[in-house]
Amino acid sequence: MTDESVYSHHLKIANQENNTIVMDTRKLKIIELSGTPRERGRIHGEELREHIRSVLEITKSGIEKNHSVNPDDYIRSFLTYANFESAIQQFAPDIMEEVDGLAEGAAIDTDTALYLQLTDEVTEFIPWSNSPAVCHSNAPLANRDIDPETMSRFKNQAGLDENFKARYESIWHRLGHAEGDRTVKEAKAALSAHDDPSNPVSRTFDSKSAEKFLGYTAGSMIYQLDRDDPVLHLASGPPCQTMYHEFRFNR
Repeated sequence: MTDESVYSHHLKIANQENNTIVMDTRKLKIIELSGTPRERGRIHGEELREHIRSVLEITKSGIEKNHSVNPDDYIRSFLTYANFESAIQQFAPDIMEEVDGLAEGAAIDTDTALYLQLTDEVTEFIPWSNSPAVCHSNAPLANRDIDPETMSRFKNQAGLDENFKARYESIWHRLGHAEGDRTVKEAKAALSAHDDPSNPVSRTFDSKSAEKFLGYTAGSMIYQLDRDDPVLHLASGPPCQTMYHEFRFNR
C-alpha cells in the first residue's frame, strides 16, 4: 500500500470507531489572492462574504449565550483591553491592511474582522500577579517563574495539567527522542495519535461530551520548509479523521 492509502485506511478505521464523518480537506474552497495587502483582503472578503457572515453570526450568538452581554460591546471591550492592533501596526502593518480589506469585502466593520482573526487569543494566561504581560498558551508547563497560586488555579481546571502532559509525552515519544530528521509521515502520525485514549493528541468533536472546556482539534498544519519547494500540509479537522492535503507555493 502507498503512504496515502495506508493513511486513508487509518482514517476509515478512526471514522468507524468514532461514528463520525471524515472531513475532506480537498473540498476546501481555494482563493488565489494578488495585489496589495488591502486588495488581497478585499478579494478574500468578497469571495467568502456569505461564509464569513455566517461564522460571525455563530460567533456573536455564542458570545451572547456564554457571557450574557451584547456581542458588539464584548468585541470592543476585548480589543481595547488586549490592544493587539498597536502591536500589529508596529510589527506587521500589512496584516492590518489585509484585515481592513477583508472588512470591506465582507461588508462588516473592521473591529469585527480583526476579532475574527483573534478568537483563539480570548483565553488569557497571566503568569504572575500584577504581570504586565498576558500570555497565550495552551500548555504553560515549562515555566518556572509563575506565581504558584496562579499556576495552581490553572492546573486545577478540568484536569488540564494531566491532559497537556499526556499529549506532550505522546508527541515526544513519537518525534522527540530519536536522532535524525523527522519525516512528514511521522509528524502526521504524531499529530493524529490516540496513544492515551483519555487524552488524545487529536481530539474529535463530540457534541454530547461534558468536557466542553477541552474542546476538539479544529485543524492541523505541518510546514515543510524546503527552500526550493516549501509545502503546507493541511487537515481541515481532527487529523485522526481528516486527510491532509498539500498546498505548494510557486515562485
